[in-house]
Amino acid sequence: MDEHDLSVGSIQLRIARRGAAPLGDGKVQFLCSVVKQPKTPNFVEAGQIKRIRGIMHAIRVSPQFSNCMIESPRSVLNRYIPDIYLYSDVYKGEDSGNPRVML
Repeated sequence: MDEHDLSVGSIQLRIARRGAAPLGDGKVQFLCSVVKQPKTPNFVEAGQIKRIRGIMHAIRVSPQFSNCMIESPRSVLNRYIPDIYLYSDVYKGEDSGNPRVML
Protein backbone atom coordinates (compact mmCIF):
# COMPACT_ATOMS: atom_id res chain seq x y z
CA MET A 1 0.00 0.00 0.00
CA ASP A 2 0.94 3.63 -0.40
CA GLU A 3 2.33 5.51 2.61
CA HIS A 4 -0.59 7.94 2.28
CA ASP A 5 -3.17 5.15 2.42
CA LEU A 6 -6.04 6.22 4.66
CA SER A 7 -8.04 2.99 4.39
CA VAL A 8 -9.61 1.73 7.60
CA GLY A 9 -10.83 -1.83 7.11
CA SER A 10 -13.88 -2.37 4.97
CA ILE A 11 -15.52 0.77 3.60
CA GLN A 12 -18.66 0.81 1.50
CA LEU A 13 -20.36 3.83 -0.04
CA ARG A 14 -23.62 3.35 -1.91
CA ILE A 15 -25.48 6.13 -3.70
CA ALA A 16 -29.15 5.15 -3.81
CA ARG A 17 -30.54 8.44 -5.13
CA ARG A 18 -28.73 11.57 -6.29
CA GLY A 19 -29.69 14.99 -5.02
CA ALA A 20 -28.37 18.53 -4.70
CA ALA A 21 -28.94 21.58 -2.53
CA PRO A 22 -31.19 23.29 -1.51
CA LEU A 23 -33.87 20.59 -1.38
CA GLY A 24 -31.55 17.62 -1.52
CA ASP A 25 -33.64 14.51 -2.14
CA GLY A 26 -30.42 12.44 -2.21
CA LYS A 27 -29.85 9.19 -0.37
CA VAL A 28 -26.35 7.88 0.45
CA GLN A 29 -25.42 4.93 2.64
CA PHE A 30 -21.92 4.83 4.19
CA LEU A 31 -20.72 1.72 6.03
CA CYS A 32 -17.33 1.22 7.66
CA SER A 33 -15.78 -0.89 10.37
CA VAL A 34 -14.99 0.56 13.79
CA VAL A 35 -11.49 2.05 14.09
CA LYS A 36 -9.95 2.86 17.47
CA GLN A 37 -7.14 5.08 16.18
CA PRO A 38 -6.84 6.08 12.49
CA LYS A 39 -3.39 6.72 11.03
CA THR A 40 -2.42 10.38 10.84
CA PRO A 41 -1.40 11.44 7.33
CA ASN A 42 1.96 13.18 7.14
CA PHE A 43 2.29 15.27 3.96
CA VAL A 44 5.79 16.73 4.15
CA GLU A 45 6.94 16.92 0.54
CA ALA A 46 5.15 19.10 -1.98
CA GLY A 47 4.60 17.52 -5.38
CA GLN A 48 3.23 18.30 -8.79
CA ILE A 49 -0.25 17.51 -10.02
CA LYS A 50 -0.02 14.59 -12.45
CA ARG A 51 -3.63 14.21 -13.58
CA ILE A 52 -7.07 15.68 -13.05
CA ARG A 53 -10.27 13.61 -12.97
CA GLY A 54 -13.81 14.87 -12.48
CA ILE A 55 -17.47 14.14 -13.02
CA MET A 56 -20.06 16.62 -14.29
CA HIS A 57 -23.21 15.62 -12.44
CA ALA A 58 -26.52 16.78 -13.94
CA ILE A 59 -30.09 15.90 -12.95
CA ARG A 60 -33.05 16.15 -15.33
CA VAL A 61 -31.36 18.44 -17.84
CA SER A 62 -30.18 17.93 -21.41
CA PRO A 63 -26.87 16.02 -21.76
CA GLN A 64 -25.72 18.79 -24.11
CA PHE A 65 -25.89 21.27 -21.21
CA SER A 66 -23.43 19.24 -19.13
CA ASN A 67 -21.04 18.93 -22.10
CA CYS A 68 -20.95 22.73 -22.40
CA MET A 69 -20.18 23.00 -18.68
CA ILE A 70 -17.23 20.61 -19.08
CA GLU A 71 -15.57 22.60 -21.87
CA SER A 72 -14.96 25.74 -19.80
CA PRO A 73 -12.86 24.23 -16.96
CA ARG A 74 -11.10 21.92 -19.41
CA SER A 75 -9.94 24.88 -21.53
CA VAL A 76 -8.52 26.64 -18.46
CA LEU A 77 -6.85 23.55 -16.95
CA ASN A 78 -5.31 22.41 -20.26
CA ARG A 79 -2.89 25.33 -20.03
CA TYR A 80 -1.26 23.74 -16.97
CA ILE A 81 -1.61 19.98 -17.40
CA PRO A 82 -2.62 17.94 -20.45
CA ASP A 83 -3.86 14.83 -18.60
CA ILE A 84 -7.46 15.89 -17.86
CA TYR A 85 -10.53 13.65 -17.95
CA LEU A 86 -13.86 15.23 -17.12
CA TYR A 87 -16.84 12.93 -17.52
CA SER A 88 -20.53 13.70 -17.89
CA ASP A 89 -23.09 11.87 -15.73
CA VAL A 90 -26.68 12.81 -16.57
CA TYR A 91 -29.31 11.21 -14.34
CA LYS A 92 -32.95 10.91 -15.41
CA GLY A 93 -35.98 9.19 -14.04
CA GLU A 94 -38.54 9.29 -11.28
CA ASP A 95 -35.98 9.16 -8.43
CA SER A 96 -33.77 11.90 -9.87
CA GLY A 97 -35.46 14.75 -7.98
CA ASN A 98 -35.46 18.38 -9.11
CA PRO A 99 -33.36 19.69 -12.06
CA ARG A 100 -29.76 20.50 -10.95
CA VAL A 101 -26.24 20.77 -12.39
CA MET A 102 -23.03 20.27 -10.35
CA LEU A 103 -19.32 19.97 -11.06
